[in-house]
Amino acid sequence: TPPPPPPTTTPGMEVDASGTSVNCHGKGPAAAAAGDGSGEPSFAEALQTDGKAMLLSPVINSGMAEEIERQAAEEKKAERERFKSRAAIVEDTEINLQLMSLTLKNNTLRLLPKEISAHPDFKAILGAASEQTQCAPVKLTTKRMWMRLVGRRHDVMYWHKDTRTMEERFRAQGKDLIYPYTRAYPGRLDTHERWVSEVLEEVLDTFPSMRSALPKRLKITGTPLPSTAHVATLGGYIIKDKIVPDPNHKPKKGEPQKMIQLVLNRTLKEVIVLRQRRAIQIYNVVEQGRRFYRYQVFSSDSRFTYRTLAPIRGPKAAWSMSHRFACSEGKKFQEFDVPAPSLVIMRNFGDSRDSKQTYLPSRYLQGLIPTALINDYVFWRNERDDSITGYMKEGARRAVQTPTVLQIRLKKQDTFFASAIVTRVPEEKSTALPNHMVGKLEIKAYHEHLNKLESEHGLVLLDLVNARPNSIQEEIAEFAIRYDDLSYVLAWSDSGPENDGDSCTVDIVEFPRLQLKFTAKVDSSGKIRLWSSDHSGYFISNYRSEKIEQLLRCIPHSMLLESEQGDLAVLVPAIKPHRIPELREACGSDLLLERNNLIWLVNCPVRHYMYPVHLSHTFLFTPTLSSVLYLLLLRFLGRDYAGVFRLAPSCVSDTPLTREQAQIVQEFKQVVGDMHPDAHACRLKLLLTTAHSTIRLPWAIQMDLHAYLVKRDSVSAACRLSREEEGVCLRAGEGACTGLAKRSVQIRQVYHRARAERKASVAVAATAPGEPLLAPRAVMTEFEFDSIIDKTVFEATFTTQAKTFFRKFNKISYKRPQGSGQHTSFVGLSAIEFLSKTLAKGGLRLTGSKNGLGFLFLYELLTQAIEFKFQSSDNQVYLASVLTRLLPSKDTTSKGELMSILRIFGTNPKLAQETAVPKVDPSKLVSGFKAMFSNMGHAFQDLLKEMETFLAERKSLITWPDPKKAIPSPNLAKEITDAMMLIPNTDRPMVTPRESNLGCGRRVLREVAGVLPRAELEAFTSSPMGIIGLDRFVKGMTRAERRLEAVPATLPFDISRHPFAQAHISRGILERFAKDVRWYAERENKQRTPKCLALLDSEIRAMTGAGAGVKKALTQMQALRKQLEQQLRADMIAMMEGIDRVSESSTRVWDPSAPEADQHRQLTFAVARRGGGEPTPWFELLVRMTLSTEHRRDLQAVNPFLSPAACARVFDNIALVLMHANRVGQGRRCLLQCKEVIVLLDRLRRLAAAGEAEAARVELTRQGLTLKTEWLAKNLHSKRHFTRPDPEGSGGYVYDPRYLVFEFAYNILLRHSQVELVDAFMEAANDPARGSECHQMLMGGGKTTVVGPLLALMLADGKTLVTQVVPRALLQMSRGVMREKFSAIVRKSVYTFAFDRFQDVTNRLFLKLQKAKQNRAVVCSHPTAVKSFALKIVELMHILDRSQYSYKKDREMVASARSQIEIGVQVFGLWKQGALLVDEVDLVLHPLKSELNFPIGGKEPLDLTQSKAGKGLRWELPWHLLDALFVTMGNRMTVT
Repeated sequence: TPPPPPPTTTPGMEVDASGTSVNCHGKGPAAAAAGDGSGEPSFAEALQTDGKAMLLSPVINSGMAEEIERQAAEEKKAERERFKSRAAIVEDTEINLQLMSLTLKNNTLRLLPKEISAHPDFKAILGAASEQTQCAPVKLTTKRMWMRLVGRRHDVMYWHKDTRTMEERFRAQGKDLIYPYTRAYPGRLDTHERWVSEVLEEVLDTFPSMRSALPKRLKITGTPLPSTAHVATLGGYIIKDKIVPDPNHKPKKGEPQKMIQLVLNRTLKEVIVLRQRRAIQIYNVVEQGRRFYRYQVFSSDSRFTYRTLAPIRGPKAAWSMSHRFACSEGKKFQEFDVPAPSLVIMRNFGDSRDSKQTYLPSRYLQGLIPTALINDYVFWRNERDDSITGYMKEGARRAVQTPTVLQIRLKKQDTFFASAIVTRVPEEKSTALPNHMVGKLEIKAYHEHLNKLESEHGLVLLDLVNARPNSIQEEIAEFAIRYDDLSYVLAWSDSGPENDGDSCTVDIVEFPRLQLKFTAKVDSSGKIRLWSSDHSGYFISNYRSEKIEQLLRCIPHSMLLESEQGDLAVLVPAIKPHRIPELREACGSDLLLERNNLIWLVNCPVRHYMYPVHLSHTFLFTPTLSSVLYLLLLRFLGRDYAGVFRLAPSCVSDTPLTREQAQIVQEFKQVVGDMHPDAHACRLKLLLTTAHSTIRLPWAIQMDLHAYLVKRDSVSAACRLSREEEGVCLRAGEGACTGLAKRSVQIRQVYHRARAERKASVAVAATAPGEPLLAPRAVMTEFEFDSIIDKTVFEATFTTQAKTFFRKFNKISYKRPQGSGQHTSFVGLSAIEFLSKTLAKGGLRLTGSKNGLGFLFLYELLTQAIEFKFQSSDNQVYLASVLTRLLPSKDTTSKGELMSILRIFGTNPKLAQETAVPKVDPSKLVSGFKAMFSNMGHAFQDLLKEMETFLAERKSLITWPDPKKAIPSPNLAKEITDAMMLIPNTDRPMVTPRESNLGCGRRVLREVAGVLPRAELEAFTSSPMGIIGLDRFVKGMTRAERRLEAVPATLPFDISRHPFAQAHISRGILERFAKDVRWYAERENKQRTPKCLALLDSEIRAMTGAGAGVKKALTQMQALRKQLEQQLRADMIAMMEGIDRVSESSTRVWDPSAPEADQHRQLTFAVARRGGGEPTPWFELLVRMTLSTEHRRDLQAVNPFLSPAACARVFDNIALVLMHANRVGQGRRCLLQCKEVIVLLDRLRRLAAAGEAEAARVELTRQGLTLKTEWLAKNLHSKRHFTRPDPEGSGGYVYDPRYLVFEFAYNILLRHSQVELVDAFMEAANDPARGSECHQMLMGGGKTTVVGPLLALMLADGKTLVTQVVPRALLQMSRGVMREKFSAIVRKSVYTFAFDRFQDVTNRLFLKLQKAKQNRAVVCSHPTAVKSFALKIVELMHILDRSQYSYKKDREMVASARSQIEIGVQVFGLWKQGALLVDEVDLVLHPLKSELNFPIGGKEPLDLTQSKAGKGLRWELPWHLLDALFVTMGNRMTVT
């Protein structure tokens, strides 16, 4: 039966300490009457005004009766008024203070039964302290306990387990047992419903255990599904039974006992089949409080379900496995619905049914609404309409600014099925009942709140799991599963759809687990975009290009964002990745994202990373250490070894790692087993980079160093260690390696020493008697291909042989390949594909084997009967010779007629090209050679006979290989192996793509015909946007031209006659003031400020809605917008084409006019580069090379076939690309500001037309327009300040490439003050006589973000240690800025110098600073650390000075102090030769704010601090001094 209605209101009670009054609902004392003192309860009458409720007062002892009567008489009138406000509440409580008992509705209170108070649902709602809750029985039956809680507005019903059968339980609710599933599955399925069985059977075949857990007789709904249906529901019962003797059968003697089937339990299971997703979901149906609920226990695809379940497949399962994302709640899909006790919790806020709610445990909503909502809300079912209200949990409320309420309204379709509308409403605008204990005042306030609300409007949740095909919901679902499961994706509509299928908008898409939110808004072009609420100004972009695809490689869950300016950024969810082993691939790179790892997510304060994309689309920025570590992990797991190698320098941290960073580093253990040669190089590179840091990688140097040395010839040039890096690894591995690893280290060290001494060979000593240092080489034997002289074809006389001789060729088969054209032809890609497939299927066999490709295929290649070429200019005889060598050894090492023919033609290609060479008739090869031989007469005999005659006539022309040249001298091989190692005379194996330095400070940019015309050159070197004709839009105007008053050149006051102004210092100050005022006035009056034409300040103030001023300004801005858009498109095309041109010209190798020998070397180099043996320059590297003083040599080291003139053209093109790219950024900023000005002008026109009503908004718009036009004019008029005409008269312009690269990297134009300040510092740094320099720059001028990084770039040259000192409070921020600025193009490690007096000066500290100097890194520190280090050395010297007379006693301490002092002196040497950048110098060098109290020596007590009595006079003396004042003030002393 359905549960009874919730109880009526239970009044809250409060008794004061004296026991003299009772306060119901906390609203004042209740009426009371005296008792007779007998101890028996007597009741005083206190009737309410309308008789709806009666207050029962307690009995009170006679000693207090008079006082109570007096109070009752005084408050009688007031109390009656209070009763009126509580007329709707039944007061049915009796408190006996004499017996200390309380009675509720004639039921004595008692503790709540244990089975209720210990129930998980009870604890979840009423807290863990609810075990002492008092209650009173409301109604007790055999199957139910209905209890009312005292002091709370809650009732609980405890239902005992239902022992009725399933039929009885359903019939009690008036339902048919088998309804609504009436049609048998799969027999009664219609033709258009066959997809249901296809999907279901596919899943059940994948999981056989699932078939046994489902009902044997599934049924589907009685009404046939529509042909367009995409969801089907099936149901059925699992019967748990046992065979027992029939109690009604009493067998006779010898008669067997009749057995019957006893049904113990019937469990209802429901199966949801999703057509589009090819997935199923399984639900258990269980009973709770005599109601039935369903909850999900299985899904074949975790991405398309509303419940987050545990995956069935492990993280190491192959990606290709069927239903890879299946998940379940353990084995619950196999469980039976065993009857069990249940608890129903109810609460109420008044007498009406509208105020009653029943707690709905969230487990019964699993799979019905997203898990993201279940985690954040607690749900109550409203009795008035069966709707559900979700209230935010306390933790979720603290995490949001605006708490919300969920309103779930059910729309019942029939008895068993319903749809729901889930609406999220702000709490302050919701009509939901309160979610906390309330009194009458709160209830009154709630009703007043309802009266103020006109309607409840909120966001409606859209169903993504069951989305209709080709709908917007389906598109969003397909997009969202790349980043998270649909159980944590919320799509909301603000259009208020009411029914399934209603048209609606998608207004908000949320990823709660990733802390992401996107809102649909219209951009300036009128398109609807999903704008990020977490990263202002960015929206989800559909832009794709080849360069972007390359950047997104190895990041399968990346999301590309775009700003309205056109800037791009890659957003990557911070999800734990796993590399999945693929059975079909030896080096798989597929990633599984472990989205439900709560520990990982909790450790991430921000659960996504943002990687800005440079406007050239050639590289990403990694602004934080966590982001670079995560990107490095993804690239390593995705086997992008070159990307890992480039990111390695940014992975440095010598500060304690955060939990987020530590867990990322821990996951590098997944790449330990990667045996790729480049993987060993990357691991060694990371070990070198993270040395002297807090990052502890999960691998050691021994294994990787040995493997790197063994596989070094297979390591790609992009991942090759430099000679210096390899030397560091060898020194470290010499002591760490053992056995073969140590032997390989020693061999490599011998090799390096020999190269340094320019030796052609070097003697190698054995490590032990009889043990060679080098492993024995494989000696070539007589079975080598070229060592065999096979003349069998001349020994056999085919013309005299009998037919039986040819039977040995019966097993030979040949299936002639079918190529393109009239004749068999394979050229280019078709040849490569055919050969790849042939080799993949087992390769070639002399007899043809399964492929049917053997002797005749190779013969036709040699004789050119088949055209088979990779390039049209290839000689396919050479290819046939190579393929002949790829035959199995049993064919190549044995002699025979067929092999002899192939060897002769392979060694003598001219014979194969003669026209008289015997050919095979293609018409006889249709069914294969075997068929031809057995069915077509003497065709094969004729071929061999012709071959015999052809070769006999040309026997004298045949050249045979020389076996002596094929097999080297065994003695020479042994000598080389055991005693001598040859050293190649080329440096190519040691070449690494890198720049020599970053010290180039002067380049010349000249006019280039067809590429850089004179007008562009002038614009790039002065005002980049001047190319659009700025004179038509912007004009520099003085104050007079702008009709502004001139700035006065005199002081606004005259105090020269004041007596204090007569001093010498005062007069000097006044003179300096006057001089500064004159200089400022002259500068301001003469300075030309850029202003937009038609938008001067005076013109803006005079603008009206319909006036000509607005129209003129709009016309001007529209023209400017058109010019900017045209120039932006031109610059984008020039930039992208320039990047491609630079990449092509820097990798160009082939020279058709070169001699044949040079062309051979060029082709060899090109093939080696294609295979990774030679480096391929990338754009970042080329840009970095422009900063090198040896840029041409660096580029020629990467590509030795570039001439000096070609190198010069490459770097000129790079400079042009950088300037185009910089103007693209400037143009985007100007275009955006131009659009904003147009919007404001249009708004001004509309507002001004409204008249006086909008006067305030008109004035505000004018102010905004003034500011926007000022910024637009400044950006348009911005100039480049580091270029100047070439003093040598070349017609070009001299510039510092470091400034240009900095502008290019960070999309800025350097200000004049910034360039001037950096130049001043660099001049001082290059002139030792000048000493230190100190300059001032106002806040916002770019000290930390521009000047500091620029100086670090210029000063850190590998010989100078650059240290930046900032106040301690700014250390983290400054370190983050340095890490961000050097996260692309020029990658620098950022170290931290941290020290205090309690640390020892270790050699590790010196090595870290030395490494920072050599690697051109930056060291950040704060004043306290530097001073502590210096004072620590002083303290150590003080210890040595005091210990010189007790050396023997303190020998260890003295030795330690001397060692630390020696290391400290080395550190001081690095600092003395280095450069110190001090930011906020006024605070760092402040004598009071930055001084360090650093006492040294032994601790000794101060005078008068102790006495025999205990406390010394030192502490009493101040009070005695103060007593003199106290006595004069009031005759009081501290001692009294």
